[in-house]
Amino acid sequence: AEFYTREKNSCGNPAVESLLGDVPERVPDRVRDASPIARLPLRVPSAHIAGDRDLIAPATVRDAFLRAARAAGDSAWSITIPGGGHFESIAPKTASGRAVINAILSLLGAPSSVRRGDHS
Repeated sequence: AEFYTREKNSCGNPAVESLLGDVPERVPDRVRDASPIARLPLRVPSAHIAGDRDLIAPATVRDAFLRAARAAGDSAWSITIPGGGHFESIAPKTASGRAVINAILSLLGAPSSVRRGDHS
């Protein structure tokens, strides 16, 4: 619901309406189902990785989620990549993408040598 108020300045398309099938005010149950913050506690750890130039999920939005998740008893943290934006985290060869891989490996308990890429 929060993103709907500013999506036209970031995505340029009706992403929220496409996801929900209508505007948020008309489908509050779908908003609850689709919104991570509305589903807290998630009861699983979460990492939020994005660049400091992310206009879609800026630091203020990530920080609000972290505060709410921690208040609900969840383990949550954020990694901000200098110079990165929003979409780099899906590309494994970018700094954001490597941070995602490292966060996953860390959550799985992989040894730090694997997280650094020191494969033998």
